[in-house]
Amino acid sequence: MDPEREFARRIVAMRRNPKKQSPHDDTRVAEFQALIDVCLGQELDMGMRRHLEELQVKLHKTQEELYSQYLTKAIRPGEYVDSFNSQLKQTFEQCESILGPKTFLRLFGAPSSAMGGFIDKDIFLLLHQINDAKRSLRKARAAEGLSPASDPDLPSFRDLLGAHKKRKAPEKKKRSPPLTIVDE
Repeated sequence: MDPEREFARRIVAMRRNPKKQSPHDDTRVAEFQALIDVCLGQELDMGMRRHLEELQVKLHKTQEELYSQYLTKAIRPGEYVDSFNSQLKQTFEQCESILGPKTFLRLFGAPSSAMGGFIDKDIFLLLHQINDAKRSLRKARAAEGLSPASDPDLPSFRDLLGAHKKRKAPEKKKRSPPLTIVDE
C-alpha cells in the first residue's frame, strides 16, 4: 500500500461523505488522524496519539488567533508569518520528541528541522502588498466615480510571483501534515 495514495483516498472520501460533526469536531483533526492511521497504523499508542492531536488543535487555535490579529492589523503581515512559522516549528519539534526521529520521519516525510517555514514570507508579503494596492486603487476609483476595475498598469500577483520565482531557486517540498492556511 502506498501511504500517500491511501491518505489522499481517505481525504477525498472524507470530503465527499462528511459526517455530521459537532461544533467540537475539526476536519483538520480527522485528516491528521487519517495520516497517523495510514503512516503508522496501530503501532502508535493512544496516549501518544492524543498528545499529538492536542498539539495540532493548539497549533490551529494559535494560527486562528494570529490570523485574526493580522486581519485587525494588531500585528503586521511579517509578524504573522514569523509567529506562525515559529509556532509550527515548535509544534513539529514537540511531535518529534514524542515520536522519536524515525517515527516522525515516517509520519511527516521529513525531519522536524526541515519543516518550520510552512508559509513563504516573501510570497505572503508580496500578496499582501498586491491586495493593499488593489484596495487603494478601488477606493481611489470609487472616490472619482470611476469603475473599480483593475488598472492595467498594476501588475498581477501571477506576474509578480513569476518574477519572485525566477529570483528564488525552487526547493523540493516534502509531504506536509494536513494544515489549513487561511488566505485573505
